[in-house]
Amino acid sequence: MKKMFKATAATAMIGLLAFAAAGCGGDKKAEHKEVVKFGVTNFADSLETTDNYFGWVVMRYGLGECLVKFDKKMNAVPWLADKWTISDDKLTWTFHINDKACFSNGTKLTGELAAASIQRTFEKAALMAKQALTRPVGTHSDLPSIKAMEEDVLKRVNALGIGAAGLGGTVTALAVNINTYPTHIAGLPVAVNMCCHVNRHAVRSL
Repeated sequence: MKKMFKATAATAMIGLLAFAAAGCGGDKKAEHKEVVKFGVTNFADSLETTDNYFGWVVMRYGLGECLVKFDKKMNAVPWLADKWTISDDKLTWTFHINDKACFSNGTKLTGELAAASIQRTFEKAALMAKQALTRPVGTHSDLPSIKAMEEDVLKRVNALGIGAAGLGGTVTALAVNINTYPTHIAGLPVAVNMCCHVNRHAVRSL
């Protein structure tokens, strides 16, 4: 009985491997060297890392890499960067790019290109901060939690007593506008723009 069970299990395993191999092989006539096909359980609508939560998808399926990664003990280990240093005040991190790192087209990865890739994520936040400045005074975010944050920050800013032109007073800011957009928590960019009163205009029709 045990021999029969082992034989059956072995046959089933061989069948499973054969099925997997057949599924991976496909029709050789339809293969194209410039096309890579792989199966996934779910995917994003775009590979744009600054759009929505799609940044993690690029990493998860091996389409992109980061300067460092975590090992099994959650320690940061080299990846695109082979080493790095941290300033004494902990505010500046200097990464050295691995000389062998390159893009899929063979272009060598440089420090400038790595920085530009990171800055792209921040650019969207910076643009949204500019857009927040154009919102009419007195309007708030449609999200209750963000509206409450706008009101709380405005109250705290005005409580500083700085006032217009730094001359003191109870009004330091007319409004605090916050725009939000979904992104992955691993790259949570924040941009702050301050608008001078001269950029506020009123229109009257006579």
